[in-house]
Amino acid sequence: FVSCFFTKNKVFFDKKKQLPASVEVLYLHGNDVSDITEVQKLSCLPKLKMLTLHGSPLVQTKNYRFHVLALLPHLKSLDFSAVTAQDRETSKHFKSMFLDPKTGGLRQSSPTRKGARKD
Repeated sequence: FVSCFFTKNKVFFDKKKQLPASVEVLYLHGNDVSDITEVQKLSCLPKLKMLTLHGSPLVQTKNYRFHVLALLPHLKSLDFSAVTAQDRETSKHFKSMFLDPKTGGLRQSSPTRKGARKD
């Protein structure tokens, strides 16, 4: 399997820095990830099973875990914690609230978008 580790980066993923689709494990903890749209870009990694983001500003967002799982439902582990059946059920609720069913993208009202209110 393919595993990648990035740390202390401002932007960890863009069109110029494509990761191989075979990546299964991605360690991104300690990066300056503050906008859920950065996580959404990882949806092009169909084999991704394990992701770490702890230590990033995004983690401080209310219900962060469920938003990430709504975008990446194939994850089996997030921040070294197994994804449970309850996590999956709750993330489905978040998916219906914050993802546009037509585009699969985030609605503008998503609280995990940079600059959105974090109640």
